[in-house]
Amino acid sequence: MACHPNSLFRPRPSPASGRGSFQRWLHSYRRTGETKSLVIRQRALAHPIRHPSIANCLKRQAKGRSQLLPISTYARFMMNTEKQTGQLIGALLLIAMLLGLGNNFALNTPIFSGAGWLQNGAQMPLLFTAGALLGLLTSALMLAVAILAWPILRLSSPSLALAYLILSGIVVATTAMEQANFLAMRSLSLQFAKHPGLDPAMFELLRSMVGASRQWIHYIDKLIGGSAIFVMCLALYRSNLVPRIIAVCGMLAAPIQMCGISMALFMQDMPSLMLAPIALSLFALSLSLLYRGFAVPGYQARYART
Repeated sequence: MACHPNSLFRPRPSPASGRGSFQRWLHSYRRTGETKSLVIRQRALAHPIRHPSIANCLKRQAKGRSQLLPISTYARFMMNTEKQTGQLIGALLLIAMLLGLGNNFALNTPIFSGAGWLQNGAQMPLLFTAGALLGLLTSALMLAVAILAWPILRLSSPSLALAYLILSGIVVATTAMEQANFLAMRSLSLQFAKHPGLDPAMFELLRSMVGASRQWIHYIDKLIGGSAIFVMCLALYRSNLVPRIIAVCGMLAAPIQMCGISMALFMQDMPSLMLAPIALSLFALSLSLLYRGFAVPGYQARYART
């Protein structure tokens, strides 16, 4: 059966033709005369079909009518959807980075400076609460980025997209454990202020145990977070949705960050400069996505102009 020169779907085959079910026919198409085949599987329609012409055409196709869907309409719809999704992801990444920097430098610095958190915690308990909530919000934003990127990344790299989503969910769990230990540090500081007559050596022992528990969970959380960023950049590199130089920089910066965290896990001094490349890479990625969103394949851009 000949294909319409400017259509996405061929006419519906009859049930007796033996050419497959309506579902396979609807979501698979090979455009004749093209070097590259345009194969639209079922996962390619992961976005909600809100475009009126596309929705009406699919309804009529489902009822058995033989109206053809122009491929230019579908291509424009996919271009607009991927661009808006990419810009939203860029905004979330930028907000998460700013919140993380504000949490580490504006909220945590007064707590750990001077005499230490055991003495300072009773004087600034609200900073503990704000820091814990900001930490949870930052990890939740990164999980939202993974959820939004999932239907787009899985078209080219389904395994990497699934791994990125799973790692982002694990980061939320480890962040929750870290913030729970952080609030436990506040409780110990309040007890230290309420009972000044107790043995200070006992509080110093508890301080070292509670502080170490929060610290080791923090390092594990950042190690898993670096793995998630590496998987995300690898998926972006394979899908060619962003400039490849940005994806390559992220793929190189993530192992540097993970090596620095591993040094801390082996009780070695961690150079702070090892954390700078991944921050700069994420900042460049967020700005690129805010400006242009996700890029679309060349054939979609060609068909959208027809």
